[in-house]
Amino acid sequence: MSNQKICVITGCPGMDFHALAAILLEKGNKVIGVHRRSSGDVLDRAPEFRNRENFSLYCADVTDSGSMLSLLRDTQPDEFYNLAAQSDVRISFDQPQLTFMVNTLGVLNQLEAIRTECAWTKYYCALTSECFGNNKNPNGLRDENTPLWSRSPYGTSKIAAYHTVRNYREAYGIFACCGFLFNHTGVHRGLNFVERKITNYVGWLYNALKNHDFEMDHEWAVMPDEKKLSLGNLDAQRDIGASTDFCYGMWLMLQQDSPEDFVLATGKTHSIREILDAAFDCIDIKDWGPYVKFDSSMLRPTEVDVLIGDASKAKRVLGWEPTRIFKSLISDMVENDIQRHSRAA
Repeated sequence: MSNQKICVITGCPGMDFHALAAILLEKGNKVIGVHRRSSGDVLDRAPEFRNRENFSLYCADVTDSGSMLSLLRDTQPDEFYNLAAQSDVRISFDQPQLTFMVNTLGVLNQLEAIRTECAWTKYYCALTSECFGNNKNPNGLRDENTPLWSRSPYGTSKIAAYHTVRNYREAYGIFACCGFLFNHTGVHRGLNFVERKITNYVGWLYNALKNHDFEMDHEWAVMPDEKKLSLGNLDAQRDIGASTDFCYGMWLMLQQDSPEDFVLATGKTHSIREILDAAFDCIDIKDWGPYVKFDSSMLRPTEVDVLIGDASKAKRVLGWEPTRIFKSLISDMVENDIQRHSRAA
């Protein structure tokens, strides 16, 4: 008897999609990537899955209830991973309605479709450390029992999604669980997220200096203002792990006999300044000051200065622990962006 499962993943082809799809395929499952209609080829951004056995695409929109009903009716999945989101915290202040449509209504549409079409499906919903806001335990950490207190429309939409998942779990007996994911990153991270924005800039800078696109006297460095890296709050501290580790944790959650919610985190924080230090160090630049400029438009109306998580429950119940070290993760991202800019030159 085959152990192959049918696994649906929304949010194709985002960062976590890349990592999770690879894990599921490696375990012999059939993977269906759900994407919105696009004018381009979806797999241009995920070429590793092109012509891959047991991988297919399905065009649907999480904000459309009929679309989700058709998806569940057509695929009848064993496991459903919801990674679709408007996940940019700053943008959520500018587009709060869109944020709620995708992050909250989308979850409701998926759970209703599961309840109606295939109640046996195990469901995972990706949440965020932003749900905790400034709330923390006496030890300064956040875990599954920390009260929720959002500081952004993004965080608020994810809190609403959490309560929706919990309600469907309790009311209908659906295997539905949430992962409160602290910051995580990797080579497929979107360019609008700060750590990838930094490594992408460093990758460009390395090639520009190598190719003598402009000259820099490192003792009296004067970088053209338009070529500097624009950033906001450099003092914000985040618990940063690897996408590959966190996606393995998602998979573990759906292998349990009963649904539970989990925090996934490394338990260590790094400031934006530390990310800059690590990234610029990869190209032997010790002082990144001449290359960075402050942009007040990137500040959030309300900020969470420090976010750090406690994944003790995940370790105890799932046997999950982070494996990647922060500096090696940033180094991999810089090298990837160096190679990408080199090919584009």
